[in-house]
Amino acid sequence: MVDTLLTRPVELPELVQQICDPARPTTFIPMCGQRRRWEFMLLPGETAQDMERPARVAELLAPWVEPDDVEVVRAVVYTFHAVLAEQWRDRRVFLLGDAAHQMPPFLGQGMCSGIRDAHNLAWKLALVTRGLAHDALLDTYQQERSPHVRSIIETAVRLGGLLQTTDPEVAAARDAAMLAPDAAPPDQTDIGGLTAGVVVAGGGGRVVDGGQGFELRVPEQPTLPDDVASWWDAIGGRTVVRSDATSAVLIRPDGYCFGAGPDPVALLAELRATLR
Repeated sequence: MVDTLLTRPVELPELVQQICDPARPTTFIPMCGQRRRWEFMLLPGETAQDMERPARVAELLAPWVEPDDVEVVRAVVYTFHAVLAEQWRDRRVFLLGDAAHQMPPFLGQGMCSGIRDAHNLAWKLALVTRGLAHDALLDTYQQERSPHVRSIIETAVRLGGLLQTTDPEVAAARDAAMLAPDAAPPDQTDIGGLTAGVVVAGGGGRVVDGGQGFELRVPEQPTLPDDVASWWDAIGGRTVVRSDATSAVLIRPDGYCFGAGPDPVALLAELRATLR
């Protein structure tokens, strides 16, 4: 990886470039301001000590820029990892982000996954520490997040294999398949929903405009029993009447759907039972 600063105007691509050249797969990333990054795949027999030499770095950059066009800020070799922790919780200690999982960068989902980890765990910690949910709720953090991250890691690894092949025949077949007029869309991995954890029938999906605390979306204002209304208020829940709602939908603070159904009171009762 070579991080640089432009020292003068240079005509370079304005978008990220993934050059799937079997002779040396390369990535170009235009960053903020004058920063530009190149990533060059090491080939068999090449070492970090050799590749990080200024003369070698200049040779790699030569097809893109002249030596005086950039200031090399950093040139370092690193290895992509695809790892997933077996245990994300030990009593009061939790692993999040790169401490819990690492993945190749081909999907750009490393930091995104860490943010999802934090969003998932934060609302659960808040309820447990306030005495509004049982400690076992915290065990659903790994239960929900680990399968999601595993899917992303596996997808990133597959994509990396497609982009980084150094076999000319495999690369030619890949290019022909992708450029064919009748090319099928790439395989998609469903990495968005929940199949276990704090979800019930009709739930598990991600809501694009969710994530503002617990939210009950209903076609008309429901009448809640006093104890349910008091509990709903204690956990920070809000009820929103929406003209586009055809049934009740209960959204979690991290934007996932807990469940849906015709009876909003029953939905709230299921959530309350799940948190106890």
